[in-house]
Amino acid sequence: MEAISNAELQTTSQELQEKLHISQQERPQEQFMPDSGFFQPFDPRWKSGHEAFADHYDQLVFRACNLRGDNPPRESLGSRDNKRCALCNKTEGETKFSKEAHLIPAAFGNRHLFSYEECDACNGGYGETHDNQLASMFHPQRAVGRVRGRAGTAKLRHPGGDSHIGGGQFDGPLPVVLSGSDTTLEFKVSEASKTATLSMYAPPYRPVDAIKSILRSTWLSLEAAERQKHSFIRDFILGKTSFSPTEYFEFFIPTGYSATVLECWQKKASSQLPTAQLIVRFSCVNTSLVWCAPDARDGRHFPSLLPPIEGLPADSRPTGTMTAVASSDAEYKPQRATYSIAFEQRIAGNQNQPPPVIRPPKKERRKADVRLELTKPDGNTLTISSVPMIEQRQDQKIGRYLFEGGALAGSVLVHGDMASGQAQLHAEYKLHTAPAQDARRTLDFILALKRSGGILKVYSIKTGALIMRMEPSPTDKSAEEPPVAKLLDWLSVINREFGTDIRIPQGADALAPEDAELLAVAIQYGAVKTPPKEPLQVFIPPDDLNGFLESLNTYQDLEYFSEPTYRVFGHAFQPGMVRTILINPKANSTTDTKAPEDAVPQQNETVRLHLHCESAVHIFERWVKGEQRQPFDWERSNRGSQASPGPLTE
Repeated sequence: MEAISNAELQTTSQELQEKLHISQQERPQEQFMPDSGFFQPFDPRWKSGHEAFADHYDQLVFRACNLRGDNPPRESLGSRDNKRCALCNKTEGETKFSKEAHLIPAAFGNRHLFSYEECDACNGGYGETHDNQLASMFHPQRAVGRVRGRAGTAKLRHPGGDSHIGGGQFDGPLPVVLSGSDTTLEFKVSEASKTATLSMYAPPYRPVDAIKSILRSTWLSLEAAERQKHSFIRDFILGKTSFSPTEYFEFFIPTGYSATVLECWQKKASSQLPTAQLIVRFSCVNTSLVWCAPDARDGRHFPSLLPPIEGLPADSRPTGTMTAVASSDAEYKPQRATYSIAFEQRIAGNQNQPPPVIRPPKKERRKADVRLELTKPDGNTLTISSVPMIEQRQDQKIGRYLFEGGALAGSVLVHGDMASGQAQLHAEYKLHTAPAQDARRTLDFILALKRSGGILKVYSIKTGALIMRMEPSPTDKSAEEPPVAKLLDWLSVINREFGTDIRIPQGADALAPEDAELLAVAIQYGAVKTPPKEPLQVFIPPDDLNGFLESLNTYQDLEYFSEPTYRVFGHAFQPGMVRTILINPKANSTTDTKAPEDAVPQQNETVRLHLHCESAVHIFERWVKGEQRQPFDWERSNRGSQASPGPLTE
């Protein structure tokens, strides 16, 4: 047994068995942009010159999960209530939603991204037919990259051999097990150069099913409005339509990825360039697969811009191929996959006595607590303090930073050009993760980024120094404030008054509990005027009944006192005495001075009435200002109250 620590992939090549139904692969045109710090691939059929990808595309999806080790807190897309499958369109009453539906297949390290919008039948069926093919397609990469599987890291072995690679611990050396005359795995080491050549069996896979797996993850990540625009994706996943041939690009990235990344871009409405309407990229370890949507009308692919590969050293040259697959059941049967690997230390051992684990040094990503300051084009400034910043990639030209957590109830991923200060941002709300006041501030901040862009400055909390300055462009000038904004305002008022920390439940609808609005308005104004609701039950002594009804006929208001309890997302609040004034009350909508027919005598010699009113004014003694408050008085209530209810709000 061999094991190598701190292994880094340097180069790779695959010898693929060609079949008649799979076209010969072509090398995409390439151009390295030294002034921008990224590698720009181009469709080999592109004839109209080199355009800037960012000028023609907006990013719709960015999802990432760690290849190994710890994952961020669990995140589920969609609503956990009233579930409906985004694929088969069936509801909870028609099918089951008991299984965890991984947004990105579990074979690629995903342990925290899930979807509420995939039923058990679709999850199991397409997981078997599509996800397994994607896992096979990337099996060599997952084994060499030590990607987390369901048990340990991925392991690759020929079905008829005993040699294998992978299967070690997440942060341990890469195991290479050689068995006798088994030639399915070949391993040559140069101690002088600290490099090794690894040639291994590569399993067969159906590329179209692998692409459908990636598109299924993309479909579940899209918003409802975007799904309507690109409904042909769902039809392709379900097999209702097909593209012949199905084309895709595959790039080998020498520097590799520390995460599995799913990305999707949509062509801008303003773009007149003849390029694909939708582009999807799936990246893992050292490989990026890019799919450009064909024409939805006839299913034909045409030349398209391709997304740039950012943050590469100037001397790094990715390699790529374009593949056209004639039929959906076509199968690749690669003969071998060959890798050149640079390593730090080689550990010799035998299969029965594996070597001790030597943990390779981890590449620490710089972390800092920062303050985000956005100056909008109109001069107004929005600030969010104490936000963790993680530097995911940074060199002299390109920076990639993730701002997530702390006072930011969401995440902002920044791709920045260090020289020009221009930046592309991808921002998401996670309003349930922070107190209501911070969530409201986050909503305003991200909404301003989308609508107007501006100047974004990042300051160190520790030193106060300016870390970076960038000028992101607006991504959605017509973005509207979601209804949940009002709920956040109400919860902020309630939290300040009662010293609580009520947050929006994860997956909750935008509709707020009625008590939240009533309580928040009462705190601010002291009195609340509400429309009529359910009839009010009152109990009147028989001797006072006629006098009480006569007072109602004179259009006198009726007041009473109570100490109600208000409930907001599981929290109970008792603000104390509340004086309620019923405006123009009526007993069962009758003007008769006699007792109504449903007036029922009780055992304690009282009569029950149901009162209706035009509206009700609730005056909260705890918060009302500048008004003389009086204790409850039965005679006074029969006469009606002429007291002013104080400031009202509709």
